[in-house]
Amino acid sequence: MFEAYIKEQKERVKCSFYAGLLCQKVEEKFESSLKTLTALITGSSAKRLIANEVSEDNPYAAMMPDIITSEQRKKAEKTIQQKIQAGTLSLPEPLLEILTIRLKNVTDAFLEMLCRMEKHKEEISSALLGGKTYTKITDIELSAGDTHNHGRSVVILHTDTGKLVYKPHNMKGDAYIYSLAERFFPEFVGIPKVIAFADRFGVCEFIEKQRSEGEEEARSFWYNMGGTTAFLKILGSTDMHLENITCHGGKPYILDLETILSPIKSNHNTKKRFPQLTEILPHSPYYTAILPGKLKEVEISPFMSTDEKGLAPIVNGEKEPVFHYLDSFHAGYHAAYQQTLNRREELAAALRNAPADMPIRIIVYGTQEYFDIIMRLYNHDSLATTENYQKSRDILSKLLLKHLLPDLKECVASELEQIERGDIPYFYTTAKSRSIFSDGMEIKKDAFEKSATEHALENLYAMGNTDELFDKNLLDRAIRQYPSKILKREEPPKKTPSRTAEPLSKEVALSEAEELLKEMYSLNIPSPNGSLLWGYSNDDAIGFSFCDVDLFNGLAGLAAFSSALFHATGDAEAKKISEVITENFTDSLQNFYEYHKSYDFAFDYAPQLGEADGIAGIITALSLLKIIFI
Repeated sequence: MFEAYIKEQKERVKCSFYAGLLCQKVEEKFESSLKTLTALITGSSAKRLIANEVSEDNPYAAMMPDIITSEQRKKAEKTIQQKIQAGTLSLPEPLLEILTIRLKNVTDAFLEMLCRMEKHKEEISSALLGGKTYTKITDIELSAGDTHNHGRSVVILHTDTGKLVYKPHNMKGDAYIYSLAERFFPEFVGIPKVIAFADRFGVCEFIEKQRSEGEEEARSFWYNMGGTTAFLKILGSTDMHLENITCHGGKPYILDLETILSPIKSNHNTKKRFPQLTEILPHSPYYTAILPGKLKEVEISPFMSTDEKGLAPIVNGEKEPVFHYLDSFHAGYHAAYQQTLNRREELAAALRNAPADMPIRIIVYGTQEYFDIIMRLYNHDSLATTENYQKSRDILSKLLLKHLLPDLKECVASELEQIERGDIPYFYTTAKSRSIFSDGMEIKKDAFEKSATEHALENLYAMGNTDELFDKNLLDRAIRQYPSKILKREEPPKKTPSRTAEPLSKEVALSEAEELLKEMYSLNIPSPNGSLLWGYSNDDAIGFSFCDVDLFNGLAGLAAFSSALFHATGDAEAKKISEVITENFTDSLQNFYEYHKSYDFAFDYAPQLGEADGIAGIITALSLLKIIFI
């Protein structure tokens, strides 16, 4: 039904001045990608047209399209094609407009790539292929449906002299990070070599995935992953999940550098409400997305995944996650950390010299979420008439406004415009800016509290013994507490202590209470600013999270419990624990007062006031500690 639209774009490529660069296989793959794109856009509408056609002979087809046979479908497609050619059936205007625009944009981007690869052939070959000049592109791997900036996407190119990665966006950042890693962290982390062409595009070397093998190589790899984690923490990286990192030659290689630097978001309510977290976490490995975690039941961390996408080394035929090499991992983290301290001023100068216009991607929604939104716009009901499409667009606009964070509302107009043309919305800032940009325009000024380079410099100067200890404890806890079933190892059954109906004696009760307090306190992750932090990881969490232990979530109860225990037992260790917890409780109480003195009591930030959320502890604490809060 839509072959003519595909054929038009296919002919544009065949007739191109640069078509001689292509092998037949590449032309066929590009045509296949156009067919895939056409099916994505027209699938729902085509299904409805076929059902309507078949329903003339089988009335149930319109209600139950799944009962349509392959023979009926082929016959209906042929009839529909004849009706279109005869002019007795017209396809919906919004459908044809979107299809035409998207196919044209993708073809424009493909021809632009061919032009650039031909024009800069010698420079690219010299920089990335050892001077062996390519003459043909023998194969390609296209990003299916994932485009930005008017149909442009990353393309993996197989040439007659080697593989390359073409990226149609500003690659100054990749070139800068490559030089930074080579200068300061060459033994730990790999960055693909890149040649950047102004602010338009760049080409990278292709890194072939190669797992480490054997015990010695496994220890070396996880040592280097520890150093890479320190590197990512220092730069303030985000979005460093499994798809963005590979391995080769015993080192992790970071393939996607769009978020390897990141700004600090301005979220004043959260900062006021939870200062103990918002002051610490941006300077830790917490936001890197490298910690063990799941997304839709799929492991996304380079640390734990052992399937074919994973990086785990092979030892005695088994793929071994970091869990079994924590000593090597921590040693690598420490080595990179100390190396950074020794060259802190040199690294700081390099960060200050980062290209001011270096783009840094801002993740608003995930790619899959945007793709799902686009596909909903391509539903037959949306594309049936211009009026229907406008209604769908208006509904989408309202939904985006409703669900987007309050401080990003300015992004919605650009977001919607990019979705309408079929692109995954792309927002970015620059290395030394606090603004958000999209399509080359400033969308929101002062959207961030710190620019990307300010964030990295702040991380650098926050480094020290207490900071490193916090990072070590955080990483260790996040890995050790991860569900054992992810590692596919059975845990021994838990022993349940026997209970009797007899009440405990005072001595036994105090002893058990003292043991519980000390065990609970030992699970605390000591923070650089002295606040108490507990974390957890379970089967329902997408990764490691910190417990919200503040005034309204148990801290008052802990203060009361520890204070009462000390007064009952006189134990010196219980006294020390009580003093720390009570000091944190007092700080939390003061913070709560300051917060509500200057802010409205917004629903989003209202505390959970339930028995399980600390209210019982608060009431008891106010009585025992004789604190009155008005």
